[in-house]
Amino acid sequence: MTLGTPGASVTIQCVLHGPLIIRGPFVLKDEKGVTIESGRQVALCRCSRSKHYPLCDGSHAQQA
Repeated sequence: MTLGTPGASVTIQCVLHGPLIIRGPFVLKDEKGVTIESGRQVALCRCSRSKHYPLCDGSHAQQA
């Protein structure tokens, strides 16, 4: 399957105390419609600590 293939499935998985994992062909856009990421898999931050928000960089695991 390629990006935009009709019938291609996308899954979103919640990771306990971690990010949302998106798998499948997707395009992620910001509030202005600019593409942030596209592809087959990405992790989205849920804690807002990421330096690359909305993409997860593992900062949630660095408990102070």
